[in-house]
Amino acid sequence: MFGPFGNFPIKKPEIRTVTLKKKITVPVSRNKPADAKSARAKSHATSSLRKSSAPASLQLVKNGTDSRSSSPLKRSADSTLSLAGSSKKRKASAPVVQKFSDSEDTSESDDADLSPERVRVKSSTDSLPPDVGREIWTINKNKEANAKEEDDTGLIHGKRLVKRDKDAAYKSAFPSEENIATLELRYPGSAKPERFSLVEPVEHDGYKPLEDILETIERVLTHYFPASLSSRYLDDSTGIVRRLKRAIHHRDLPKFRAVLTEYDTLIRNSLSSSITTHLTSQHHLPLPLIERILSQIYARTVSPQVSLLRDYENGTDNVYGELLPRFSHQIFAVTGLNSSHTFVDLGSGVGNVVLQAALETGAESWGIEMMPNPCKLGEAQAAEFPLRCRKWGIRPGKVTLVQGDFLTSPAIDTVLRRADVVLVNNQAFLPTLNDKLIMKFLDLKDGCRIVSLKSFVDEGHRIQARNIEDPRNVLTNVKRLEYWSGSVSWTDQGGSYFVAVKDSSMVREATERMRKRARAS
Repeated sequence: MFGPFGNFPIKKPEIRTVTLKKKITVPVSRNKPADAKSARAKSHATSSLRKSSAPASLQLVKNGTDSRSSSPLKRSADSTLSLAGSSKKRKASAPVVQKFSDSEDTSESDDADLSPERVRVKSSTDSLPPDVGREIWTINKNKEANAKEEDDTGLIHGKRLVKRDKDAAYKSAFPSEENIATLELRYPGSAKPERFSLVEPVEHDGYKPLEDILETIERVLTHYFPASLSSRYLDDSTGIVRRLKRAIHHRDLPKFRAVLTEYDTLIRNSLSSSITTHLTSQHHLPLPLIERILSQIYARTVSPQVSLLRDYENGTDNVYGELLPRFSHQIFAVTGLNSSHTFVDLGSGVGNVVLQAALETGAESWGIEMMPNPCKLGEAQAAEFPLRCRKWGIRPGKVTLVQGDFLTSPAIDTVLRRADVVLVNNQAFLPTLNDKLIMKFLDLKDGCRIVSLKSFVDEGHRIQARNIEDPRNVLTNVKRLEYWSGSVSWTDQGGSYFVAVKDSSMVREATERMRKRARAS
């Protein structure tokens, strides 16, 4: 044998064994531990209790002042769209709520270490803790009687999405039919069904109506019925979804319609019984259901114009990237966001996280974005959001999207003073912008959580006499956590993010100690 750096002989290793008293021989293991399988998280694309208002309405807020208009929405330099609620991949792991102390221990030393503390988030379920103060469901027993009064004008039906997608080619999903077949799909929260065309995209990346129908039915049967009934309706052999898939496989339109009619009747008859009874005990929304609703909205508003999001300049603060639903869910869990809180996303893009916060937690949710193309698509999502939530029988939190600069927006300045959780995707921000944001954080109330992809507090930063005026000193209890593969749009790799707590008490205490020491000397 020879070494890797020359022809120098290497003595052949000897394998020794160790014999215990029980005469059990244990060989020295030279096997490497098996690599953990990587798993990609599925993607698609804090204080009084507050109830969101319904029905939903759109408002345009300019410079922090509400104004209403029946004309198409127009943006100003700082305009607000307000929506009243109606390397190795890391293994995916959902988080539990990470508890933060309101203040850190302080010693007699003038120095206080504010360095980020690394925290590993443990796994949990796909649901946040129950929020008993939130009224989630809007489902009632009189949907049929209220059908004529229900206004879903503006809802983008699956059929309409196919018709307006001029860049995609579709073919009939049931070729034996002379004309392209259409159908209506019932939702548990609405008497008016959604219309679909039974077609398939010629290209793989197009909108898939049949997939949309099947996944929607599966989510309804899974989450709107008790487990005893759900398991029957989703049986792998005789369940509704299984029989629909079988009909599609055999291109059997009559059979497909028959099973769909069975589903429609089931939903209609269950609204006054099993569905309503089951939902009254549910005080949270499962992540798979949230992902389905958000996916429907995104597919109807952003996906057809997704090319607009590629129009940005690298090397600037305005680089576009999205946090995916599972990562947003993790952030809500770690910060303990709920319906009594206010959430603000600084640099909200197309509004994905803002909508998810309102839907999943019921929190009053704000977002601000300055790039025009993401703002345009965010406005489209905000318009579809309450209509889609109504279909599912869910009352979300209030949503407000602002177009403008988060450093100078009066509306954002006002809401930041009462915010409980602030999110900043500062992955691509330049240092100068991060410094300006730190100054904005001085206006946050104590106890507010700041979530960022880059820490605003440097490693090794301490409160000392020479830096007592540093604004970073109010960002305390900094935690460094991990997000997993499938969490962000710009990479499939995992990474780190940071959660800090705004707390001015440490600076006050350090200042008082310095004064006492100065008087004593």
